[in-house]
Amino acid sequence: MPLIKIHYEDSDIMVVEKPGGIPTLPARNGIKPTLYDLITKKYPEQLKINNEAGIVHRLDNETSGLVLIAKNPALYQELRKLFSEDSKKITKEYIALVIGHTKKDGEINTWIAHHPEKQNKMIVCSSQKQAEELKARKAFTEFHTTNIFTTKYDPPNFPFLGKYSLLTIKIATGIRHQIRAHLASIGHPIAGDKLYQNAKIRQKDILPHKRIFLHATKLTFKHPKTSKLIDISSPLPNDLIKILRLLVICN
Repeated sequence: MPLIKIHYEDSDIMVVEKPGGIPTLPARNGIKPTLYDLITKKYPEQLKINNEAGIVHRLDNETSGLVLIAKNPALYQELRKLFSEDSKKITKEYIALVIGHTKKDGEINTWIAHHPEKQNKMIVCSSQKQAEELKARKAFTEFHTTNIFTTKYDPPNFPFLGKYSLLTIKIATGIRHQIRAHLASIGHPIAGDKLYQNAKIRQKDILPHKRIFLHATKLTFKHPKTSKLIDISSPLPNDLIKILRLLVICN
């Protein structure tokens, strides 16, 4: 069982790092361990908070990064409300590697709903009518391109030059698969994300991914009790750094 990394802790809250490849909470598929397992093993008193051990928000299984945890039921409810609202009171920042060369800056402000046919997938609605029919939620994603890359020419491993962009991403909303669905909708799905890549784009993703390249790198919010500004950062983990080392920065 992997060790849990604590980025911040006081008597009320803690911010921990979820490794990529494990679920946040137990699910029907029974994948073990989960972040819940890691937390409750180290902090068994968290079992008294609620069925989610005080874990305020989720990250997708393959996504790594920062997760906020409450240490009492009242704070849990307050923080859950903060995360569920379209709130500017909390900043969530991610790093993603996407397929293709993106423009310098961009905003995506569209409706997202559960896919009507695929249970584990979300869909970006193409019209107001579709959004109403699928009971979609409005989502806002902002991105900035920090670097654009190509793969090194190295047949047979890289028979052609793959194109990639490294983005920093901020979201105000917190809808399931929001970043993944939004980026795919503009033709730049996340590297390694087979769920949101169509067949044509998947052929361009030639890096040896073991998971999607998405990391929750920053959480900024006011402490719910002290009003102190909490600003926590988490650098890219080693498995994602190894992927970047296979790329060449474009001038």
